Amino acid sequence: MSLRRQPFPPVPKDTKDLVSHLYPKGHPYISFSDEFANFLDCDDFIEMYSNLGQSAIPPARIVAVMLLQAAEGLSDRQAVAQLRQSVLWKYVASMELQDGGFDHSVLSEFRDRLIKFEAGQLLFDKMLHLAHEMGLLKTSKQRTDATDIHSAARLLNRSELIHECMRLCLDDLTEVVPLWLNKIRKPEWSDRYSLRPFNYKLGKTDKAKAKLAETLGEDALYLLELIVGQENDAIKGLDSVLALHRVFEGHFDIDDKGIKLREQLKPSGERLGSPHDVDARVGAKRGDSWLGYKKHLTETVNPSSPNLITNVLITQAHINDSLVLEEIHQSLKERGLKPKVHLVDRGYVQVDQLTKSLNQDEIDVVSYITESPSWQARAKQGFDLSNFKIDYESQTAICPAGEVSAIWKKRKKDDNSTDFNVVFSKRQCQSCNLRPQCTSSTSRILHIKSEPVSEFMRKQRERQHTPEFKRLYAQRSGIEGTISQDVRRMNSRRSRLRGLQKVQFSGFMQALAMNAVRLGAHLMGIPKATTRLNPFQMAFAAGT
Repeated sequence: MSLRRQPFPPVPKDTKDLVSHLYPKGHPYISFSDEFANFLDCDDFIEMYSNLGQSAIPPARIVAVMLLQAAEGLSDRQAVAQLRQSVLWKYVASMELQDGGFDHSVLSEFRDRLIKFEAGQLLFDKMLHLAHEMGLLKTSKQRTDATDIHSAARLLNRSELIHECMRLCLDDLTEVVPLWLNKIRKPEWSDRYSLRPFNYKLGKTDKAKAKLAETLGEDALYLLELIVGQENDAIKGLDSVLALHRVFEGHFDIDDKGIKLREQLKPSGERLGSPHDVDARVGAKRGDSWLGYKKHLTETVNPSSPNLITNVLITQAHINDSLVLEEIHQSLKERGLKPKVHLVDRGYVQVDQLTKSLNQDEIDVVSYITESPSWQARAKQGFDLSNFKIDYESQTAICPAGEVSAIWKKRKKDDNSTDFNVVFSKRQCQSCNLRPQCTSSTSRILHIKSEPVSEFMRKQRERQHTPEFKRLYAQRSGIEGTISQDVRRMNSRRSRLRGLQKVQFSGFMQALAMNAVRLGAHLMGIPKATTRLNPFQMAFAAGT
């Protein structure tokens, strides 16, 4: 399939006249389309097509349909159906009224082409670039939050997982090497793996389920050993074979007596939840768990311009929010979108990272830092860390009773930062009259951070009690409206695609669509929505 170099066609007159009649007051889609119709050109896609073959549908037209598809949370079939019957969609795609559109497979094939060439970031950045040229992108203040994305695959229990991995592996081998599989397969496999597993058929007692799981494990070990002995590398590289390897290693141990189920499972980040989405992981938050991913959205904060999403990061569900802040900052810096102030919630806070962001990246990360976790600080009685005099130069600490610490020891952390353990001896503490207010142990041990980090924490804790900080941090809550729009309007809670790369592309398209809608609304002069209050909240705010 080849691509002709041609500009995006103008909106046909009949289509424009009908839309003007049906939408006399305008529409965000229309405003966006009029201003950003040419934000893509053929040169952006020329490397994705061959020089031979029939002419392809203009990529800019397909991208326009994909934007509308993402904006309304539709499937491929629903999107092409909407294109055929919606005059508004035809206007955005610059199509004649009688144009029947194209088959839904065009969207799927074009999406695969974009994912292969990692073009999601390109599309996302080009729109931001045009918004910047129009003076609508203000990046000095931004905010970030995350939401969960549920995988298109279902989370399987242990027996279901092993059974489904075996079934998929046998299906793939039947297509690739049917003669070889027919020679080595066991007779009972036909009944055992002919259908997908169902939990109610896997045994009613824990003992029966464990026995079945070991039987499935023996089948998996038998098959994997035969595959390893094959010279055909194509067999060994099958996704289903690789998934079966990982599941077997994660759930079974081998000893002299044979195989047995592992009692201690690997961490969630190292375990497959389903062979149908090998990148999905189990995440948990506030008692809820899900199989899938996390989406981190960063948007601008400015009262006079639209709040545009500037960064989209998809991670596996088990990855903690505090581990991605540096990656978000790096992405914004490389693309010339670095903020001066970044509003985040406590989940993103690692104090060492905040000091680095301020000192090296010149980004003021605004968030609450928790108070000291010691029981003395929580109870607001006794002596917490603030009651000790710390001297970093002499590497000593003086307690409220005047005793000097006996040991000062460095402690290297996983992120290469350095903390210190400061120990007072048993001899010093056991004879001290202030011991009940200081420690319930035989001696007091202090865990302190480096001097720059400790000083930053002290200033930050003082700052977060000021009215100015509270007014500034209150603006962070606006990102919740963006998350709600992403989940409710764009139906992004459950992914339609499988695999981290595809889900990342889907995140770019949804953010692109959200920016398009917001730009269109801003160009129409539609004000930003305010937070809605229920009657009780309104009465409380009024003081009645």
